[in-house]
Amino acid sequence: MSETPKYEVGQVVDGRRWTGSDWEPAPGTDPVTQESPIAEPPAVTTTSAAPSPDAAAYWAPADGTTTVAGPSPARAAAPMFFAGVVVAIGVSIAGIVVVNSRGGGILWWGGYFVALGLFRAAKARYDAASRATGAPMSGTTKAIAAVGLVVALGSAAAFGLTWAKVASTPPLAETVGSCWQEQDGKGLVVDCSSSDAQYTAIATAATQDACPQEAVAWVQSSKGTEYLCLATK
Repeated sequence: MSETPKYEVGQVVDGRRWTGSDWEPAPGTDPVTQESPIAEPPAVTTTSAAPSPDAAAYWAPADGTTTVAGPSPARAAAPMFFAGVVVAIGVSIAGIVVVNSRGGGILWWGGYFVALGLFRAAKARYDAASRATGAPMSGTTKAIAAVGLVVALGSAAAFGLTWAKVASTPPLAETVGSCWQEQDGKGLVVDCSSSDAQYTAIATAATQDACPQEAVAWVQSSKGTEYLCLATK
């Protein structure tokens, strides 16, 4: 035999509350279904992190150019630039030394085209590195480049003036009064104001034995028809 369950006053069962004598809908229950409403789950607020910017776009300069790692423009151009300076100076010094031989003028001037080509290659390397790195030319780099160009151009100008002077000077005549220098057992006509002048032509003779007694040496003229008798200067 089962016993009738006992309920306490205010007890809620299936959405109804026991009053002690009767069941009535419990506050907050649906009057039709007499069920407690299902609470809506609380809204979950999620904060999504801002998308990280693209690395390349983040590091790109404001003007739209892209900066990449690489050697500085000055370091990239320095080898070619200084090679051009050295070539220009070397050509100038060598040209001045041998210009009196009245030969090789075109050869020496051609050396400057080599120096010019090296300068152009240095400029091309500098421009390429500058575009890649976005680095501007510093004041120190400008100063070094200016000094190098001045030295190179100055040496070229010195050679040009020397070459022009010699080219415009008429050849020394092999006549009485001309001055001579002995080189490797041969006579070389030189300027009488030069410190290289060792002998002076004092007479001409048909044969070397016909030279005056004071003559200490003789040279055959380039024409081969007479001899120049030389005395010590």
